[in-house]
Order: sequence, then structure tokens, then C-alpha cells
Amino acid sequence: MIAKPLELAAVDHFVDILTKSLDKDHLAISSLVAFRAPCNTVLADDEYVQVRADEDGENCRVGILGIINAFLIKTGSNRLLASVHDEDGKIIGFSSIVLGD
Repeated sequence: MIAKPLELAAVDHFVDILTKSLDKDHLAISSLVAFRAPCNTVLADDEYVQVRADEDGENCRVGILGIINAFLIKTGSNRLLASVHDEDGKIIGFSSIVLGD
């Protein structure tokens, strides 16, 4: 059962907190966001949690944005968090994206 939709401002707060944290300690936050922990198929099959799987689907990994976005999806948000990267792949900030765009 999906809960009542999360106020849009809450997604903006996630973006603001992550961006300010990145400004304060780029190495820590970019490392945290880039890290993907190995996970089992039970978590990979979760209705809300976003995971990455290799081509054969056997090796799955989960990151912090996949967990935060699960919360957003479960609370009815149509917006998710995304990291923003420069041309060299360095994280330079965060934004929200609208599902279906």
C-alpha cells in the first residue's frame, strides 16, 4: 500500500541536504553516493528499492540513492533524487527528476 504523497518540498530538502553536504565534504559524500554494496536477490526483487544488476542479473548492488528513492516512491512521490556529474564523471550536485520524463 502506497502512503499519502510526500510533499514536494521534502524532495527539495533531500536535494538541499545532499548538495550542502557535498559542498562541506566532497570526498565523503561522493564516495558514499558512488558506493554500491553487494545485495541478495530478495532485496533486488523489492518493490521499491532500486538496485543495479549485471547483465546476467546475478550480481546485484545497492546504493544510498536507491534506498532514499525507495522511500520517495513508497510515500507516493513522483520525483526521485539523482546525482549530477560533470563531463569527467565527478559529482557536482544533486537534483530531482520527475518519474516518466
